[in-house]
Amino acid sequence: MARVHVGAWRAGYSGIMPTSFLDALDENTFAEMWQQTLEDGGDADVVVAVVEGKVVGHASFGTSRDADARAAEGELYSLNVDPDHWGRGVGRRSEEHTSELQSPCNLVCRLLLEK
Repeated sequence: MARVHVGAWRAGYSGIMPTSFLDALDENTFAEMWQQTLEDGGDADVVVAVVEGKVVGHASFGTSRDADARAAEGELYSLNVDPDHWGRGVGRRSEEHTSELQSPCNLVCRLLLEK
């Protein structure tokens, strides 16, 4: 999961975020974070996309963190896909699956768009 997370950020945010920041992303740090998240359970649920035994994407989701959100609103916290699998529907299927798992909640997707 950490490999996918770092790879997706480096590819997806290239030219948007400073190269020094992206180069400093550490798979070990992300591996520890994901291990902690999965062990604790916490407030987030996680869906992992696996192709031929290899993790190629993951999404985390849960209750909306907006102060003014209705009780039944959900939020997609993160969605990361291995760049080698971009354009193959992994992200779309992961998001659809999180929506199904949140049902009957209304999933609120947060998108950060930079120009």
